[in-house]
This record gives sequence, structure tokens and C-alpha cells, in this order.
Amino acid sequence: MNRKRGIFLLPEEMQTTERLPTKRELALRGKQPTCPFVPGKIRKSLSHRHSNKKPTPLCFNNNVTLSPMYDPQLRLSYIDQVFAKFDCMGEGSFGKVYRVRSREDNKLYAIKRLKANISANDRYAEVKNNEIIGYDPNCVQYFMAWEENCETFILLECCDMSLADYSKLNNDIPEELLWNVLYDICKAMNFLHKRNLLHLDIKPGNIMMKRGTYKLGDFGLLVDLQTNDHVNKSTLSDGDSKYLAMEVLHRIYTNSCDVFGLGITLLELATDIELPDHGPLWHQLRNNILPPEFYERVTLGLKVIIERMIANDYQKRPSAEKILSYSSLKDVAKRDNKYPRTDFASPYLKAEDKYEIVALPPLSINNNDNTTTPPCSLRFSCEEDSLSSWRNDDENDVQFSGRKSLFSQLNDTFSSNNSSPMTENSLLACSLNEISVEIDASHSEDAINCDQFVSKNIITSTPVLRTKQSKRIPKAKLTFD
Repeated sequence: MNRKRGIFLLPEEMQTTERLPTKRELALRGKQPTCPFVPGKIRKSLSHRHSNKKPTPLCFNNNVTLSPMYDPQLRLSYIDQVFAKFDCMGEGSFGKVYRVRSREDNKLYAIKRLKANISANDRYAEVKNNEIIGYDPNCVQYFMAWEENCETFILLECCDMSLADYSKLNNDIPEELLWNVLYDICKAMNFLHKRNLLHLDIKPGNIMMKRGTYKLGDFGLLVDLQTNDHVNKSTLSDGDSKYLAMEVLHRIYTNSCDVFGLGITLLELATDIELPDHGPLWHQLRNNILPPEFYERVTLGLKVIIERMIANDYQKRPSAEKILSYSSLKDVAKRDNKYPRTDFASPYLKAEDKYEIVALPPLSINNNDNTTTPPCSLRFSCEEDSLSSWRNDDENDVQFSGRKSLFSQLNDTFSSNNSSPMTENSLLACSLNEISVEIDASHSEDAINCDQFVSKNIITSTPVLRTKQSKRIPKAKLTFD
């Protein structure tokens, strides 16, 4: 029966009139689907007996040492002495990831800072998992870990961005990217599965992009099938429910769990749908009832592979090694040998030499509530010679030390033409007339110089005064330096 157009009776738990919305539709509506409440796990507070104020290397199978640039005599943390921190790359349930530059080798790295409310067993489990994996070109490389003030820090390879971040920037993901993701992550899964390791948390947020290559990261939920016949999870949960296979709910852990996670990830990226985390639509996807966008946007070759990867029966799903043996994936390997890959993340990135720590200047705030200062609309793009000559013109400069001083100087300027003393508003009107004459004269010329728009009689940004009798005085368009 055709699953796309067939009419059949669904089980009660899968019957619904809703449909899967796309991420673009949710963005146009201006809202995101609500996340169901998940009660937090109650944990005992961390004991101060085990708190170590000084950093200590954290290792179980590998011998690591701290950087020689660290000076224990200084009252600075290890991360502040050895690294220059730039920005936060992402945040998850376990902690935050920062992009840093090492002061020792001047290379970019990523530091994962685990949250303090996570138990020590869970923090140590992630460090052990990274040490067990070892090196693979399609897995995010692990370097070292250390503890400081009851917090755990993990030094990792720095990547460009995650697929989750890229999907937010681009709602129409090309199929070439999907084939590359399928090929690279299948190689990473094959590397893990040959060592009897399960990732159990494959999703766009844990697939990293780096110069056209896709790497699998975040091994906090890793399961070693060799430890025990009855799998004992070392960490908090079974992964994100949006990408969870049905058999995991029954505590059945096989390599097919990771295959399903990658298949449902490719389905989300190809159709741009918002995956449900529970409810009838969640059950429909796990019973091969797929949205219409899947049949409209995906080509036949990729469509067949994704359908096999998210099959309801986990025993019928192909292994990662089997997927790599498909002719379509072999074509991807041949293409990589001949041509370089397209780096889809490069238009959204900075160059490595542009990651600098820049001190932001303080913002100036006008606290005078009685005046209205018009915004400065002019920006100086003059030549250095003309600007320096304007600054060195001492005969017309006005030394301004206050509003009364300004009007006293203006009064001296216009006293030769007027016998009677002038008020502040009349002086200001005369100065504005002089400015308008200069602007009209400048418009008549072909070449417009920004110096001509600045009056040399008024340098400071003086607001327009408002009298108590009339509050409807038209605002004058002033120009400022």
C-alpha cells in the first residue's frame, strides 16, 4: 500500500488531525512549540570537602599535564591564564561551549564547561567516554580535561558550527550537504560500532561542521556494550526524545538506535519540519507515516535510504557499514577523491585572524530630560588634509565651556549688526540662518564635501531650547561633528 496516499485506519495513539509544521512556518508565526515539563532530578549539593581551588588534570586512561604557561602564584584561573576567551558557541543541558584561542600555540579550541549541578559521576563519565573513543577524523577530537573549583572543563577541537545552527540560518538545505552528512556520520558510527560503542544522542546539534567535513560530537551518553550484558547507562537520560528510537523505551540498545537517530536527522534537515517530542505525530514518524514534504523535496535515492534507516523494526535497519557499501555512498567517496567539498558554513563565519578580544567603549547617555537632541546623521569621510586643516583653523574656533558662554560669544559676533542686545533664541535663529545659507551654497556645487555641512561657529551639539509659552517650536536640523 502506498504510504503517501493510502487510506487506512490508524491506531488510537496515532490518530490526530494535526500536521507537522515547518520551521519556516513557525518563524513566520513568531512562536515555537512548547516543550513539555520535565521534572529535574534531585541531587545532593556538592560537598566542599572535595573542592579543589587549584586546577588539577582529570584523566583515567591517559596521562595529561597542565600547560607550562600556568602560574599557580597568580590569582587567575587556568582558563584565563592559558586561553583567550571569545564567545559562547552553544549551550546544552550539561554545560556551555566556548571558543578560545590558546596562548601557547595560538590555535583555536573549544572548551566545554560542565555545569556545577551535575554530579561528579556524570562529569567523570563524559571524560572517560572521550578517552575511550580515541581519534577518528569524523569525530570531534578530545585533548584533555581538568577540574577547578568543583567545575570540570573539557578541551576539544574547535569546529565552525553545528548543523542545528546552520539549519536556523538556511531553511532550504541542499541535498549535496545531506549526502555528505550521511557519508561522514556513517563513517563515525562505523568507527564506534566496531568498538561496541553506542552514541545514543545523534541529532543536528551534535553534528559539527568544519571546512566541508562533518564530525560527530558530544559523547556524554556513550554506552559501552562490552561492560555488561545488561546495559547500565552512565549518564542522565536516553537522549533527545525527538530523535529517540522506539526500542530504547523498552531498554533495547543496539547499533540500530544510532542509525535511526541519523535517519530522523536527515528527515528533519531535508523537509525543514519541526520534529515532535511526544504525541500522535511522534508515533506516526516511528511507524513510517512520513510528512508529504518528504516525498516532494527528497530524491528517490536518498528517500529509500532514509526510509530504511527509520524503519519501525530495528532488526530491518541497515548497519552503518552496510550503508557505506551502497552505490550512492561509493559515488560520494569517488567525488571526494576528485574534487574538494563545498564548505556550506563559510558564508556565515569569520576568518580565524578576525577573532580578537576588543574592549567595547561605554555608551554615552543623554540624561537631560528637558531637551530634545536630534540624532547625528552625518559621518565624516573627509580626507585627512582637509580635516586637519579644519582643526587647525584657530581664528574661527569657538572655545565652548557652557551654554551661556556660547551665547555670549554669539552675541559678540552679531553685536556689530544689531544695536540692541539679542536674546538666546534670536541668537540661535541667526546662527541657524547662517548654517542654512552654507548648506544651500554647498548644494549648488558639484562636489559635495562633508566639511561644508559643519558650521564653524557652532561645534558642540547644542539642543534646541523650548520656551514655556510655546512647546510647538519646529525642530531645527543641526549637524554635529
